[in-house]
Amino acid sequence: MTGRKEIDIPLNCFYVEEYPSENIFHGGIGNMDAEKIFMELGFRALVFPHRQNFSFRAKCERLVFLIKTLSSLPSGSIIVYQFPLYATMNRWLIQALSRRKKFTLICFVTDIDGLKDGDGLVMEREIKELRRHHYFIVHNKSMETWLKGFIPDAVTASIDFFDFKAIPFRGNRKPGNEVVFAGNLFKSGFLRFLGDLPSGENEPVFHLYGEGATDEIKSQANVRYMGIIPPYEIPSKLQGSYGLVWDGESVDALAGSLGNYMKHISHHKLSSYIIAGLPVIVPEHSAAAELVAKYNIGVTVASLRDIKRRISFITPEAYQQMAANLQELSKSIVGGNGLRNAIGQLMKSITEKAD
Repeated sequence: MTGRKEIDIPLNCFYVEEYPSENIFHGGIGNMDAEKIFMELGFRALVFPHRQNFSFRAKCERLVFLIKTLSSLPSGSIIVYQFPLYATMNRWLIQALSRRKKFTLICFVTDIDGLKDGDGLVMEREIKELRRHHYFIVHNKSMETWLKGFIPDAVTASIDFFDFKAIPFRGNRKPGNEVVFAGNLFKSGFLRFLGDLPSGENEPVFHLYGEGATDEIKSQANVRYMGIIPPYEIPSKLQGSYGLVWDGESVDALAGSLGNYMKHISHHKLSSYIIAGLPVIVPEHSAAAELVAKYNIGVTVASLRDIKRRISFITPEAYQQMAANLQELSKSIVGGNGLRNAIGQLMKSITEKAD
């Protein structure tokens, strides 16, 4: 994970751009950073014109661009894109390219909406779209296993952690009972029940960062609302001793579709905490649990009620070792090595098949 492998990208390599930094309809920082890395590697952008203009004329010009692109792309071109796509023309482009054997597509599975939302119909549509492809970039081993359940011959490469071109934390963290949770607070239903956990001396105190903090959330005795920080500055400004990766509607277990989703993904906030130098607390049955054990960067819990007990066993020496491990991973994540190495692995497979 930590080492960077240099990659020679041929001129006939492209990426489908859907996440311009000036405006995002779907997705977020991880998607934008992925496209920055594609560009840094030498992939050329396929960008439809007038993408924020929905007039009839603009739609016609995008259709013309689609036809011209399909006829002008060199045979043997390699195109990488992030799944799922939301822009209609981008979806049409990928569908058309996938039907032509002279092109090779690399599908970076950044999200699986059907799993995340617990929507069976969306899941069926997404699986149908994924089955068009052979080469995939996935989050981790768990997602690889899930994907190969319906595409057994898929060639995959894992990133382990999302790359995040943020400002890293500079300083020394110390063990304590302050647990950080940063993100879209409105989407995380379990935050409304933090007050059900014990509060008082030596009990965990939750430092919450982000939009969507309701009065109900902020009024709980064991919650400290810390405000909103620009995304790329978050890791350098988080205050606490541990970073919490949790989702769903319950403090007692991974619950609901979002809780189930964590069994397959590497959450972007996991990367944020690593760059922040915060040892992490993750659900024991999540995909992140295997990564936490592999890199020795935190602890796992079955319930948020277990946090006090689990961190009480972490000695100052063990905490500092985790912090040292985080520093090495942070360099890799900020440098974009996860995606770089995954692309390099797949490019090697594609080249070997062509030979």
